[in-house]
Amino acid sequence: MILLPRFERWLAAGVVVTFLLGMARGQNAPTMEPQQILKELELIQKNRSGQFKSGLRQQIDALTAASATKQAAVALYEDAIQAVEHEGKPKDGSEFAAWREKNKEMLLDDDFRTALQLHLRYLVLSLKRLDGDKIEELMPSLLEYTGQLSANISDLIKREKTRNEVQERNEKYRPKDKQGEKINKAVLSTGRDILNKPMSGSVFVRWYRLEGHIGAIKDWEQSSGNIEGIVDKMLMPYMREKKDVRLLELWDDRMARAEELARKSDLAIDLDKYQNQTLPTLLWKKAEDRLLLGQRAMALTDMFNVVKGYQSHPDFEKWTKQLFGLLKADGATETAAAPVTQ
Repeated sequence: MILLPRFERWLAAGVVVTFLLGMARGQNAPTMEPQQILKELELIQKNRSGQFKSGLRQQIDALTAASATKQAAVALYEDAIQAVEHEGKPKDGSEFAAWREKNKEMLLDDDFRTALQLHLRYLVLSLKRLDGDKIEELMPSLLEYTGQLSANISDLIKREKTRNEVQERNEKYRPKDKQGEKINKAVLSTGRDILNKPMSGSVFVRWYRLEGHIGAIKDWEQSSGNIEGIVDKMLMPYMREKKDVRLLELWDDRMARAEELARKSDLAIDLDKYQNQTLPTLLWKKAEDRLLLGQRAMALTDMFNVVKGYQSHPDFEKWTKQLFGLLKADGATETAAAPVTQ
C-alpha cells in the first residue's frame, strides 16, 4: 500500500466524500456503457498496480539501506515504532522519549541489533519475491542469508545461556533485601523474538501496511528466524526440481545444527534423542534425496547403513520395507525370510 503525504490523503478523501455525498443527495452520476466501465476499471487497476510496484521498490531500497549497518537498522526500527505504536508522535515527545529510555539497553545491545539486521535482510528478500522475483533469482541471497542466520542464532543461544548462568549466579549471592527482584533477561530473547515472529507481525510490515500481501506469498517461510522452514519451503524444493547436488549439503548443515542444539541442552536425554532418533531420520531423508539425484548405489548403501545401525528406531520396519522394494526393483532376490518384528 502506498502511503501518500497527509495533504494528498486529505485531498483524495475529500474528493471521495464529495462524490459519495452527491450520490446520497440524489445527484445521480451520468450513466456509463458497460464497455466504458470496463475500460475505466482496467485503467484504475493498472494505475493502482503501478503505484503499488513503485512503492514496493522504494520500500525495498529503504530496508536494504537500513540493513547495511546496525546503527541504520536501529534508526529505522525507532521510526517504525514511532509511526506504528506511538501514532507518529514527534520523536522529541515525552511518550516516545519514555519508550526509548525504557528500552535503551535493548537498543544498544549488539545481539539485538544483529537480529534486527537479519530480520530486515529477510524482509527485503520477501518484498523482492512479492515484487515478482523468482526463487532461482533469489537463491544466492537465500543461501547467504541462511548461512548468516545459522551462525548468528547459534551465537545468540550460546550467549543467552552464558548470560543467564551469570545472572542466576549473581542472584544466588544477592543480599537478602535484594533477592526476588526481577532479573532482566529480555535483551537476547527480544532479538530472537524479532526473528521468530511471523512477518505479518513485524513492525516494519505493519508500518508499510503489507500484512496481507506478505502473508499471501506462496511457498514462502513467514518467519525470518526459522531456518528449517526456509530450507524446507524454498531451498530444498528448488534444488530437488533442478537436481542440484547442493541439496545434500543442506542435509549436512541441518544435522550439524540439530547436533549443536542437542549438545547445548542441559538434558542428557536431548543428546540421546538426537543420536538415536533425529540423526537416523535425517540420514534416511538425505539418502532418499541422494536417490532422487541419481546416486542410486550410494543411496542404497546409505539406507542399508541406517537400517543396520538403528534397528530400534520407530521407523525401522517402514525403512526396511522401502529398502526391500528398491532392491527388488534393481533385480535383487530375497535369500532369507523377512525379518521378524520385535
